Amino acid sequence: MNEAGLKFKFRRNARIGEPGAEFDDEFLFDSFVDTGDYGELRNTNHPARIIVGRTGTGKTALMRMLKKREEHVIEIEPQNLSLGFIANNDVIRFFDSLGVKLDLFYTLLWRHVFTVELLKARYQLTTAEKTNNFFSNLLRTFNRKDQSKERAIRYLKDWGDKFWIETEYRIKELTNKLVEDLKAEATAGYDGAKFGVSGAKALTEEQKQEVIYRGQQVVNKIQ
Repeated sequence: MNEAGLKFKFRRNARIGEPGAEFDDEFLFDSFVDTGDYGELRNTNHPARIIVGRTGTGKTALMRMLKKREEHVIEIEPQNLSLGFIANNDVIRFFDSLGVKLDLFYTLLWRHVFTVELLKARYQLTTAEKTNNFFSNLLRTFNRKDQSKERAIRYLKDWGDKFWIETEYRIKELTNKLVEDLKAEATAGYDGAKFGVSGAKALTEEQKQEVIYRGQQVVNKIQ
């Protein structure tokens, strides 16, 4: 019964939405009720940034409404972040199990990914041609004598031509670069190194300390 006192009668095979908001374009946008969470989420000055809740509590509905109603919303699917590729890499597991702090790598990796996605969306960098034209014009505006922008220029030169490529590809490329550098240092410090958690356990204490030192040096140079 609704507020006017009228009774609803459901017919056989009547559809009342879908199991998940991601499949419910027919009813979600017209039936959405803001209980206060949407207002908090859209407020960019508010520190609340993470939506937590059990299945069916409306997390996806909030995100879909945000994307529909607001401008400049970018969606990055978790399955495109190659998390399994990183977590299951034998070289990364080898150094992680030894205690090498990889936080800096992960921080810069995600910072790179989100920076690229923002630039792609803002300037429509969807092809190699558009990307090359954009960065050619951008680099011409830089003052080459400005030392404060030197690192930015190097960054653009190193990665600018790849901005249009899929997120998953870029993450794998950055991870592989780190992995190759770590492998080179590990084999230099310990001839015959076998990667993976089992390989780390086979090292002597002296070998562990040498590999840890060399690995941490690689990670610290990533910036």
